[in-house]
This record gives sequence, structure tokens and C-alpha cells, in this order.
Amino acid sequence: MPTILITGESPPRLKREALRIASDLLCAGHADPRTCSTCRRIAEGSHPDFLRVAPDGIAIKVDAVREAIRFAAGRPYEAPARVVWVESAEALREGPAANALLKSLEEPGSFLTWILTTTAPDAILATVRSRCEKRPLARRPEPEQRAAFAARGFDAAAVDDAIAFGFDPDGEIDLEPARALRRSALDALSAGGISPLMALAAGACDDDAAASIVAGLLRDAAVLASGGSPDRLRHRGAASELAGIARARSAEALRRAAVEVDALPERFSRFAQKRLAWEDALLELAE
Repeated sequence: MPTILITGESPPRLKREALRIASDLLCAGHADPRTCSTCRRIAEGSHPDFLRVAPDGIAIKVDAVREAIRFAAGRPYEAPARVVWVESAEALREGPAANALLKSLEEPGSFLTWILTTTAPDAILATVRSRCEKRPLARRPEPEQRAAFAARGFDAAAVDDAIAFGFDPDGEIDLEPARALRRSALDALSAGGISPLMALAAGACDDDAAASIVAGLLRDAAVLASGGSPDRLRHRGAASELAGIARARSAEALRRAAVEVDALPERFSRFAQKRLAWEDALLELAE
């Protein structure tokens, strides 16, 4: 059976797709996942022929991969197949864990399907990617996203922010931490000088959502610095602060910094020094 690599921007959507595929493989007769006991056990992680592997901290540990390989080598208990889901597969670093998985992917066995999900496919080892059947999830069109957020009772400003922050309309949404992070980033980018940028690096390095938000602000400022229309901004509610940042910095410096910050999650998959990586990316602005 193939190894399936599901890629997309939304972890909740990736999870739903992984569980849907697992249900299709393990439960031949389900009509409604909400009422099917087999599908419910898959979603809960209690099905004997389904195993979820997830990062412990910033990496997937070799012991977890070895457990998955032992599981993969067995015959199904009650389903026609077995499924191992590797969540956040970009957390598989070079070394024993990745090598152990790679060997199993080369000889998966007749009963087993591996499912890998990731928001950062380029951070997965090329030797792993090459052995996978790629299934990218298309991003929802913005009008569809807006309608879904509005159906949840969001006002216009909240809809704008939810889209700017990359929230999934079907997932859990807490706008306030994201708004607070954006406020801190705007203050640091507006202040000028190196010290505020280093303070931003220190505050952002432990927040998984920070890179996407800061890179989006930098791209918006670059649009304005290049003479672009405010209608093109992702963070439209911050247009006035972004205009000030655009006046103080060149479009080229803002673009370079946006590229560096956007690439931080991939760098984190290889290096543990998140703060140093953040500082290095933001120093593009100081230069």
C-alpha cells in the first residue's frame, strides 16, 4: 500500500483528512463517521489497528518511530489493514528516527499504510518525500472562508483577522493571542533600531504562530513600500501602522526579511536555537 503525504496550511484540516483516509482503510462499511463505532475509535486513537505518532517537543523521537515500526510489522487485529499516522512529519529530523522510518517506507508490507501530514513539506527529507504519494489540500477560496467565519458569528473585523492569521473556519479559533502578537510585532517594527527587533525575536521564538503573522506583516509593508494599494494587504486592520513601517524601511529589506521569517519553521525542524534563528531573520531589517 502507498505511503500518503498530505500537505496543507491548516493542521485541523490535515487531521480530518488523515482520519478520513484511516477510516476508509480500516472501516469498510461506515455510513456516518459520527455514529460508526469503528470510526469513533479511530478518532479517539483507541482502534487496535491505528497508531498516531506525534512530536515530543520539537522532534519526533526515535523510540516513537521504533514503536510504530513494530506496530507496522504486525497483522491486523480486526480491520483489513493497519494505518500509522505521523503527525507534523516535518519534526522527523535527520538521524536515527528518520533513517528508521525510511527503511520501513521502502518495505511497508502488504497490510500497512503510512499517512504523513505536514504544513511544511519542504522541511521533510527529500528521501522520505520521494517515497510518498502526494495529496495537497487546496486552500479554501477567500469568499468561502469569509462565509464560514460569518456563519460562526464573527463580525467583519474578526473575519478579516481570522483570515489574516490563517485560522481554519472549522477549527478552534482564539483571536486574542494572535492579535496581541501582531500588536507586539507592529510596535517592534515601527520603533526602529536593533533592540526592539531583538525583543521581538525573544518574544516570538516560543510561539508557533509567530512566523506566519510576522512574515505577513512584513509582506504587507513591502507592498506599501513598493507603492501597492492598501486593498492588497492581508492585515487590513493594521494599514496605518504598516504605512509607517513602509515609509521607514525599503521594500527590498522588507521583502528579504519576510522571506527569512517565512522560512523559520523549516529551519526549526533542523535546529533547536529558535531565538538565534529569529534574530538572524530580523537583522535583515537592521541591515
